[in-house]
Parts: sequence; C-alpha cells; structure tokens
Amino acid sequence: AIQLMQNIIDLSAKYYDVSVYYCDTKTGYYFFHETNDSYPCASTIKAIYCHYLIQAGTDLYQEIILNEVSQSSTSGKLTESAVGTSFTVKSLIEFSIVYSDNMAYRLLYQTFGTKGFNEYIHSLGLDCPQLSRSEYTRVDAKSMAMCMKEIYRYSVENNDDFLIALMKSTTYDEQISKGTDADIAHKFGYEGENYGYHDM
Repeated sequence: AIQLMQNIIDLSAKYYDVSVYYCDTKTGYYFFHETNDSYPCASTIKAIYCHYLIQAGTDLYQEIILNEVSQSSTSGKLTESAVGTSFTVKSLIEFSIVYSDNMAYRLLYQTFGTKGFNEYIHSLGLDCPQLSRSEYTRVDAKSMAMCMKEIYRYSVENNDDFLIALMKSTTYDEQISKGTDADIAHKFGYEGENYGYHDM
C-alpha cells in the first residue's frame, strides 16, 4: 500500500491533478491523497442519486413520461425515444448506471428533485454532494468514497444487490477496473480532457 501511495503521489506531481480515497471495508484500513480538492462530478453522481431513490423506497415501477426538456439531453440510449414515451423508474436507473444515460438521469432528477436527496446526504454526515439548479455538481474524493461505502452497506444489510449488479455491468471500464481482475462495482464519469476522468 505504501508503494501504491507513492506511485499515486509521483504521478500526481508529474502528470495530473489527482485525488484518491481508498478504504478497505473489512479491515477499515484507508489512505488518501489530495481529498480536499473538488471536481465536477460528471456521471459519478448518477450512482449516488439512484441509490438515494432505492433506499428511500421509491416505487421502481412508477411510470415516468419523457418530456421535451429531458429530451434536450444529447447523450444516451434514450435519445431515439419520442416525447410521451413511458419508462419505469427501474428502467431509468438501469439506463443511468449501465449506459450512463444522461436523458434517463435527467428524467429521474426532474421527477424526484433535490430536497430529499440533499437531506439524505446530510443524514450521512456529509456536506457533499449537494444538488440545486442542475443535476450535476462539484464533489471531492472522500465524500464520494463515503457515499460508495453507504451503497455497499445498504446492499449487504438489506440483501439488495440491484444497484451493485448494475454497477458491475457498466459499459464504461476505463479506470479502476483496468487495474484489476476483480469483479468491480463502480461508476465512471468523464468531464472532458480539461476536467478529468473519475471513477468510484
């Protein structure tokens, strides 16, 4: 672990602005680097928002109708769908996580809003992430790691691996999963070359 941390520090100094937070959920061992830095969350927020909906007991079979505002998103598998098309919350979560579909996530955000999400984040003892006028925000590595630990805890304690299974099936495998043969539940986010590549 010491050598790994040194490699991260060396790479951060030489090439990139890098933040890392790692925690072993079994032993409690953790290390971190530059976790006070904040970044645009990109698509990593989708996993946390979808988890919020699941743990809140949202009806996964509630129907949501595609509207013109949501259709304005130019990224995702739903872009070919017509205004008026109906989707279940469950299918929108699946599209949001597996394909990182922006339109699916926007529909969820427009339907369920920010108040409950922000209260949930505060209930975890965190100030970040918070959403307001946009479905995206800025985040730091430690806060996102704490959210991932909560997703894991919820899955284990409730014997509910729905979200974990989706995160193991994501079509984006450019970061953490490249460095291991392990079965990885993760959410990737790409903010553009000037703002970074994220994974949790």
